[in-house]
Amino acid sequence: MTEGLTVAGSGPPIVFCHGMLLDRTMFEPQMRQLAGRFTVVAYDQRAADQRGEQPYDLSALAEDCRRVIALRGLNRPVLGGMSMGGLVALRVALDDPELLSGLVLIASTPAPEHPDVRGQLRSVFSACSDAASLPAELVRQEAEAHFAMRTQRERPELVSRLGQSMSSRSGRAAWRELCAWIDEADLTPGLAELDLPVLIVHGDEDRLVPLDRGLDAFRAARRGRLCVAPYAGHAVNLEAAERVSEAIGAFAQECLTEQTTQV
Repeated sequence: MTEGLTVAGSGPPIVFCHGMLLDRTMFEPQMRQLAGRFTVVAYDQRAADQRGEQPYDLSALAEDCRRVIALRGLNRPVLGGMSMGGLVALRVALDDPELLSGLVLIASTPAPEHPDVRGQLRSVFSACSDAASLPAELVRQEAEAHFAMRTQRERPELVSRLGQSMSSRSGRAAWRELCAWIDEADLTPGLAELDLPVLIVHGDEDRLVPLDRGLDAFRAARRGRLCVAPYAGHAVNLEAAERVSEAIGAFAQECLTEQTTQV
C-alpha cells in the first residue's frame, strides 16, 4: 500500500474508482471479499489531495486512472466505478477499450443529470467553495442520501462512517470535483457502441441515481449484465456488500475466461 492507493490479494486485476465526496475506503468490503481470487486495487481520486484544489475535468480523472493501471502493471483489468467514478471508468473504456477486459458501473449513469438537478448541485457546492471543510449539515444530508431508509434505521454506523469520509473534503475540492463531471456530455451513445462486457450494479432504493436510470444504462449496453440489490440505495456496494462482491467476482471471472479464449 502507498499513499492514496490500496492493493490487496493476487490474481487477475480489478480496479475501483470511488464516487464524489468519497475515497478509496468505500471499497473495503470488496477488497476483503475479492482478494482471495483477484488483485484488487482502489485509489483516491485527485479531490483527496492538493491537485483537487485546481480545475480539472473528466478526461483528467480518466488519465489518472490509466496512470494507476500503468504504474501497477495491470494487464487488462476489470474497471469498476461508483457514481462519478462510473463516469471515470466509462470514459477510460470509451477512450481505450483494449486497456480493459470488462467494465462495472455501480450506482452510475452515462446520461447527464437533469438541468434542474445540475443547477441545484451547483448552488449547494458553490456556496461552500471557500470553506476549509464541508458544512456538517451538508455532510449529514449527503451521507444519509446515499443509503436506503432501512439501512439508516438498522445500520447507522454505515451512514456515520461515510459521513466521516465526506467531512475530510474541503469546500474548494468538492466544488472542483463537481465541476469535473456535472456538464459532461451524454455518454449513452458511446456505451451502446462499446464492445466490452458491462455489469450494471444498482440498488432498488437509490435516491440519487434512481434505478430506472441504471436500467436505461443496462438496456443501452451492447453486452450488458445486471445486478439489482433490494433494499439498497446509492451506496449499494456497502449496503449489499456480499451480493455486490459476488456479482463483480463472477463477472470478472467471466471476463477472464473470455479473454483467455480470445488469446
